[in-house]
Amino acid sequence: MCGHLGDPRHACRCTPHQILQYRARISGPLLDRIDLHVEVAPVPYRALGADAASEPSAAPAPASSPPASAGASAWRSPVSPP
Repeated sequence: MCGHLGDPRHACRCTPHQILQYRARISGPLLDRIDLHVEVAPVPYRALGADAASEPSAAPAPASSPPASAGASAWRSPVSPP
């Protein structure tokens, strides 16, 4: 496979027979395990490295949310014997 099947910017060089062979090879067990098939347009290489407005990775997420910390304090409380 040339890798350009469905690419709007490049022409696929594969014959219809090669495409059928490839699809037959990956279809069976592999496609049986995939529930969702989504076609995604290719992203230009320069767009992958472009500075986009995003959340900085240096800002850590909070360690736990209030309900989780409340549940943790319940586990720390002493249990009275029956």
